[in-house]
Amino acid sequence: MRSFETAFDSGDDRSGYLSLLESIHADVTSGRTPVARPRRVIEESWRRSMRLGMHPDDDGWLFDDPRSPGHGDAAGDAATLTSLLPILQRQLDTLLADDHTLLVLADSAARVVWRGGGRSMQQQADGLHFSPGSDWSERTVGTNAIGTALTSLNPVHVHGPEHYCVNQHSWSCAGAPLTDPRNGRTIGIINLSCRTDD
Repeated sequence: MRSFETAFDSGDDRSGYLSLLESIHADVTSGRTPVARPRRVIEESWRRSMRLGMHPDDDGWLFDDPRSPGHGDAAGDAATLTSLLPILQRQLDTLLADDHTLLVLADSAARVVWRGGGRSMQQQADGLHFSPGSDWSERTVGTNAIGTALTSLNPVHVHGPEHYCVNQHSWSCAGAPLTDPRNGRTIGIINLSCRTDD
């Protein structure tokens, strides 16, 4: 696994950087030469999204209960992931209580298994169908921390307009694959999300 690459350094001018990302996104998705190149992991994901015929204004999503039959390993992965919740909640309880951060677990098929955080953040996430049972693979919602981390099998930070679909541009999300230590198989993704204006 490669080291984690954040979208920006802590000393960066965040509002100026968001404006630059918006310009890059608009240029690339319109077929123009961008004012600057996106990060490689983002550029590769955008290309996949375009090859799939996705449009940046799409807000399509698939809701599919991961407990339903036919999901193979993903159903077992969901059970394994939820068994980690007591540990995660103990470690991240303070962070989640501030109502600025969401913790999300997704299975190996990019379906959200569990979501935790304050009431306001959960309501805002509901507006994106970022909720248990929804499919956050790249093929469904474009570049995002869950789907892109699963595709690349590396931790990824997707900030604001680095998301392919415009309806996700007000979010900053970091996702990392979770692997079974017994066999190295990816069983899902742990994701932390916040708003870009926080």
